[in-house]
Amino acid sequence: KKIVSTVRVFNRQMKTDQGYIKIGGIGEVSTRKEYRCKGLASKLMNKIGEEVIENQNIIGLLHTGPKLQQYYSNLGWTSINLNEIKFQVDYKKINDLFIKYSTQYKIKELNFNSIDEINDI
Repeated sequence: KKIVSTVRVFNRQMKTDQGYIKIGGIGEVSTRKEYRCKGLASKLMNKIGEEVIENQNIIGLLHTGPKLQQYYSNLGWTSINLNEIKFQVDYKKINDLFIKYSTQYKIKELNFNSIDEINDI
């Protein structure tokens, strides 16, 4: 037996002005090439969607590139424009922590105009 299709849920909390909310982050959705187009990932995504709701997550969050937006839309996911979401991040504080523990990496502010570059990673 071998694993032919996977999906992972990252249970997290997000701090908002009204307090913390539960989020189910979806990631690592994949199917081996020889098993694609058989509905395996769709079945997993439907099951995960049910679990996100059962675990009382307020938001199910999934990031994907433009090529797969229609696929996930067909499964009931809704696209949002990332440019409309506002995040407040203290990059100096994050960089200070990295400098304290590592001199190899530096965090820079995410630029949503370069999302295609990020998708290629």
